[in-house]
Amino acid sequence: MNGFGLWAVFFKEKTELIGFCGFRFFGEPPEIEILYSIAPEYAGRGLATEAARVMLRCGFEENQFDRIYAGVDPPNAASFRVMEKCGMTFAKRIWLNNLEAIYYVITKEAFPSGDEFYRRLK
Repeated sequence: MNGFGLWAVFFKEKTELIGFCGFRFFGEPPEIEILYSIAPEYAGRGLATEAARVMLRCGFEENQFDRIYAGVDPPNAASFRVMEKCGMTFAKRIWLNNLEAIYYVITKEAFPSGDEFYRRLK
């Protein structure tokens, strides 16, 4: 509908779904939010970070977004690490349906592109 949504994450040589990543609108006025999740049995391998970086690159280079947010529940330390590895910084703390959410953000200007992007993936 908006030219974006969720993508499946799987290993190239297998067909087993191991997670998802993508974009959605959130808030008022609507902002772009990146989503990512990897199945627990594949956690700790850097897959969420890799998926998030690829989505950020797609968002900035293909979709021409100016800024992208990512939200997390405070106890989810692993997701904070993913956002920080992607160069995102604290943006705001909000309450949604009586639950606290912390949002990080990155702008198009702050996101590494080209060779620097690929060096960060390694």
